[in-house]
Order: sequence, then C-alpha cells, then structure tokens
Amino acid sequence: GDLIAHIEVSLDQLTEVDQEIRVGDLNLGEKIEILSDPDELIVRVIPVEAEEVAEGVAPEAEAQVEVIKREKPEEAEEKE
Repeated sequence: GDLIAHIEVSLDQLTEVDQEIRVGDLNLGEKIEILSDPDELIVRVIPVEAEEVAEGVAPEAEAQVEVIKREKPEEAEEKE
C-alpha cells in the first residue's frame, strides 16, 4: 500500500491558549484512511507556568554549589 513515512502539521494556526488540532482536522488526501477517532486530540496550546524566583536571588546564583574539600589526615601532617 501507500504508507507514509511522516505527517507534517502546521502549528501556525494555533495562536491562543486552548486551541487544538484533532485527528479529524488532518487532511491526508483520499488515498489515506484514518482509523482513529476523529475527535482524538493531537496537540493543544497550554499556558506556560512561570517558575517562582526567590526574591533577591538571581537564577544563576541558585544553580551554583559551593564545594568544600577536606584535606586527608596524611596531607595535613605533611604540611606541618
């Protein structure tokens, strides 16, 4: 048969939150029969949840970790 390798769907029409594309919205031509439910959801626009940033702390500062290295007892004795 006529199998297709991939399907391209333009998301340009999705400009507002809660807009969606469903299986029934796809136009694959007459040779392709879709067996899925036409109401099956493919993609929906959802709002992005903003991360809360601690007041006065830059995001870069949160990611930095202070590394403290202890000397081995042998190294401490050698320095004396």
